[in-house]
Amino acid sequence: MGEDVLYEFHGFRFSWDADKAEKNIREHDGVSFEIADQAVLNDVQVLEELDEEGEQRFGIISFALSEHLATPLFVVVADAGEDAWRIISARKATPEERRRYEEEINSY
Repeated sequence: MGEDVLYEFHGFRFSWDADKAEKNIREHDGVSFEIADQAVLNDVQVLEELDEEGEQRFGIISFALSEHLATPLFVVVADAGEDAWRIISARKATPEERRRYEEEINSY
């Protein structure tokens, strides 16, 4: 595992593993964790609880706040308590996730 990175965006703190962040960029079409944190903070999102590896995690489908991406992102985060949100992975949403996002957002 790599070094932990602490990152702040709009007063919120995020953390992630530096090696995992680099791997994520390579494997997921350049989606960085710096962009992913913006999707986590976007109020317009679909949230699902995940229970993986004995840790409570959340899957979030949302758009990044300041990036002009043509597709929503799917971001997996873990609540690190008061310290930070820990970003586990981030990628472009699949067509099914995008449909679910559009259906849920349009239902309000």
